[in-house]
Amino acid sequence: MGRTLRNARHSTTIIALAAAALLLGPACGARSKSGAWRDDGGGIVPNPPPLDNGPRIYLDVYIDVFPDAAPLRDVSVDRGLMGACLSPQDFSRLDTDAKREDAENRAGSCGLGCLGNPDQFCARDCVRKELGLSIACASCFAEAISCAVARCLAQCAADPQAFGCRECRRINCDPQFGVCSGLGI
Repeated sequence: MGRTLRNARHSTTIIALAAAALLLGPACGARSKSGAWRDDGGGIVPNPPPLDNGPRIYLDVYIDVFPDAAPLRDVSVDRGLMGACLSPQDFSRLDTDAKREDAENRAGSCGLGCLGNPDQFCARDCVRKELGLSIACASCFAEAISCAVARCLAQCAADPQAFGCRECRRINCDPQFGVCSGLGI
């Protein structure tokens, strides 16, 4: 599935580049294989534009269509927090897979403990206390918890480590957490 999503994203990027080329090509003029300049309708321009030293865009486009690819999801990222867990203090607590798994388990416990708590900082403060992280880094964990509550509550309520919960978080929450924390999950 990961390969299919990656291919779908790649294809979407290529499609976006092709669209840009189609939009920019007519404005800039296009050169046919014979070397003659064409206007946007494909006809030969009798007086080709002079050659200059300006920028040129050369683009070969190959588009693959993956009918079985999963739909791409919109992942919004708070641009205010990026790489918040990369300080030496925070990173030393998260620099191995075992430490990250322990942090994930503790954050899941904090999330369950804060369900229904009116204090908006409950999860952040719990993660900070449990793991000894900075406020900024703990805020990334709190955002991931909020995401899991908003998008994966049904899969995660009984067990934050269940496969369905982990998969839901991987798809819906991990990209945002990876950017916020800088851990590239």
